Amino acid sequence: MPKFFKVRPRVTKQTNNDVLYSNMEVVVETKRNTSNPLKYGFDEIKEAYIKRFNFDIDKEGCGPDDFAWDEI
Repeated sequence: MPKFFKVRPRVTKQTNNDVLYSNMEVVVETKRNTSNPLKYGFDEIKEAYIKRFNFDIDKEGCGPDDFAWDEI
């Protein structure tokens, strides 16, 4: 059963003329039943940031340690 999480950046990060602000939150539905979306649902998080903000977190060098999450 999938779960829903609200994911947000921990701090503002600027790279390559793109800025990831700490208020850029996304709601993600994981395909797996997991308690940590950053470990098992990071693909869904990457996809949500590209769709919502046109921000590629892989290209900008962001990783799971740069994000915080809350279960909804």
